[in-house]
Amino acid sequence: GETAALRERAAALAAREEALGGCDALEARVQQLEDRRQTLLDRERALTLALEALEAAQRTLETAYGPRLTAPAGAILRTLTRGQLDGLVLEEGRVLLVREAATGLTRPLSSMSRGTQDQVWLALRLALSALLLPPETPLLLDDALLTFDADRTAAALTQLRQAGRQVLLFTCRKLEEPQ
Repeated sequence: GETAALRERAAALAAREEALGGCDALEARVQQLEDRRQTLLDRERALTLALEALEAAQRTLETAYGPRLTAPAGAILRTLTRGQLDGLVLEEGRVLLVREAATGLTRPLSSMSRGTQDQVWLALRLALSALLLPPETPLLLDDALLTFDADRTAAALTQLRQAGRQVLLFTCRKLEEPQ
């Protein structure tokens, strides 16, 4: 009885091996999977190296250009906010802080109102264009003042007139002239 059970078990195992394609097919599949695993490990190493290189480049850019950008952007922001905000700080980890003129305290840009955030982005764009573009290059702005109230719009239009370059401002709003 025990021999018959073992023969049945052997026959079942042989049938299963045949259904799976035999030992050679299984070994070939194992080799394919191992090759795929190695390819994925190689890709992971390459991506890790690329990410490390990008992070190093980002740190270099922050060190080299951060102050050259945030200082003039802070001066522009002072004009845009009529002196309420007077500086920008780019912290490690790419967190942008805004400095309040009256207190000297800094707050994350994300904690500011949408209108204030857009003032900061406009200040950064104007500072970046002054840093990287020749003065004769026109500046194109598409609805850059969309979230600005009347006071912010007036300050921005004044700043744009003083930008020292041609500014093409596209908007769907009626803009009031500053007084």
